[in-house]
Amino acid sequence: MSNNAIAKDLGVDDKTVGSVRNDLIQRSEIPNGPSRTDSQGRRQPASKPARPTVSAVSMLQFNLEAQKPSLRNEEPRRFHRG
Repeated sequence: MSNNAIAKDLGVDDKTVGSVRNDLIQRSEIPNGPSRTDSQGRRQPASKPARPTVSAVSMLQFNLEAQKPSLRNEEPRRFHRG
């Protein structure tokens, strides 16, 4: 169950439930599953997916720039009237 669902059932704050849950997980008293069930019965991930780091985004941009043909190295085009 989600922290919000447990907090609603117990009448406490969801942050309190999260704090207690983290303590129990760290002591291996409860398992840390990859997903939880929300208050409407849907399965939700236990944590948000990791965001890409700045270096990963920079490397992607660098790789894309390296694949573009350089216009500076090309000879100028000459148009002939025919």
